[in-house]
Amino acid sequence: MSVRDSWVEFSVAVVPDVVDDLTAGLNKYVGSAFAIEKVCSATEADSFSITVRAFVAPGSDQAATCSDLSRAIDCFRLASEGGVGVLTKSNVHRDEYMSKWREFYQAIPIGSKLMIVPAWQEEVIESGGRLPVILDPGAAFGTGHHPTTQLALKLLEQLMEPGLSVADIGTGSGVLAIAAARLGASRVIAYDSDQQVGSVAESNIKRNSVDDLVRLCVPSERIPRSHCVDLVVANIVASVHVRLMSAYAQLVRSGGTVILSGVLDERLQEVASRAMGYGLKSSRSLSDGDWRAMVFHRGMEMSSAGEDGS
Repeated sequence: MSVRDSWVEFSVAVVPDVVDDLTAGLNKYVGSAFAIEKVCSATEADSFSITVRAFVAPGSDQAATCSDLSRAIDCFRLASEGGVGVLTKSNVHRDEYMSKWREFYQAIPIGSKLMIVPAWQEEVIESGGRLPVILDPGAAFGTGHHPTTQLALKLLEQLMEPGLSVADIGTGSGVLAIAAARLGASRVIAYDSDQQVGSVAESNIKRNSVDDLVRLCVPSERIPRSHCVDLVVANIVASVHVRLMSAYAQLVRSGGTVILSGVLDERLQEVASRAMGYGLKSSRSLSDGDWRAMVFHRGMEMSSAGEDGS
């Protein structure tokens, strides 16, 4: 098994009282690069009855993410005064990871209209009359379970109108692009710079029978300025939003809308200020713990702020 192709699994037993704080804290420390599993192994409320498992994906930033995750768990162990057990770490082959992941990846309703459905649970599709977004995330980010994805989906549901054109920046599994198509978009352009997620997104787009509406652009190092749309949605970390802000502003039509998720509270003002410099006015936001998704509108005239990276 090649270590480069392996996921890294962290496992730690905890008491029930610290689970919510620990999982929220791990989200803050390492963002969207992992998934958390809660496994009940006992019934005593004061025992180490829950195992929290974090799976860190392969990639150039895996070592840094693992280091951040280890430090975060060590900090919680000290703060919890005995509520966090010994941390174990192991390499997990992709096939083994997917088997473990499927055990706890369940269908989940989002907002009032959408339902995220694992590809291996398609019997759930007909329940509740919701619009299904059927996913097999593979190694790509975007399962619908992470708070930042859910925030983006909720805002997309609220702001989508039939016939709007949409761009999904950093499409990952394709979850936001597929949801936009389900909600009535006339066309969707899905961008990602990671070649590895291309086949995952393509499979999910075809699985949902929206390949006539969704155009996949992977890999895409630069976003063509000519692809003008009514609504831009991106679920990426704040530093990337800041870097891509001029692209967002040029991609969205005058009077259009930009939804940016994946922003921690502490980076909110930085992102809002950068957006304002490109003529994008903040209108509102949704929050889930420390995470925010922000809504911006582009006015009829755009500021002449500097290029990316300024």
